[in-house]
Parts: sequence; C-alpha cells; structure tokens
Amino acid sequence: MTKPQVTPESLRSLTPSQQLQKTTLLFFEKAGETPAFAHGKPTRNFFAVRSFFKGQTLESLHLLYDYLWQLEGKHEMTMSECFEKAREYQEGLRWKDKGEHKGAYEDYKDLLSKM
Repeated sequence: MTKPQVTPESLRSLTPSQQLQKTTLLFFEKAGETPAFAHGKPTRNFFAVRSFFKGQTLESLHLLYDYLWQLEGKHEMTMSECFEKAREYQEGLRWKDKGEHKGAYEDYKDLLSKM
C-alpha cells in the first residue's frame, strides 16, 4: 500500500476544511471498520466521523493524521483506540526527540487537557 499524497507537513498548508476531509478519508482508509463510500456516495458513517472530527481542534486532527499516515496497511480499531494510539505515538516521538518535538503542536500535556 502506498502512502497518501498529502504528507503530515503538507496537510498543515491546506485550509481547515481540506484538513478535515483528508483526515476523515485517511481514517477510513487506515482504521475505519466500515467503508466511507457505497455506490459512489458517502455513507452515514462517513458523515458521522466527519462531524466528530469537525468538533476537534486542528492540533488533534494533525496528531491523528500523523499517526494514521505512518501506519502500514489497514488496522481494525475504534475511534477512541485510534486517538489513544495517536497520543502514544506522539509521546514516543517526544521521547525520541529528547523532549522536543519538531512539529507545530502545542505541548503534549496541554493538548491532552483540551480533549
């Protein structure tokens, strides 16, 4: 499976609505339990996930996109598991970078307190 065209770095240059759309599609590609489209039309689940993501901060969407982007293949997980694994992934990056993350995120603990 190939990586999506939009890298985590290039995602940040898109408009918020484009970021929302790309994150939603990537969620269904990598972690969604049901398809995003049926018969060429978006499913109810697509709109439910998109609506949920719309209520999240851009930092949370970036965190989720970064995690999903690095995954290989499809992984069966719920949305809450996906966010939890994204947090763990982010924390692992922070430890690798010796406490300094190179992305444009707020401090990890501040992000968790907002969720």
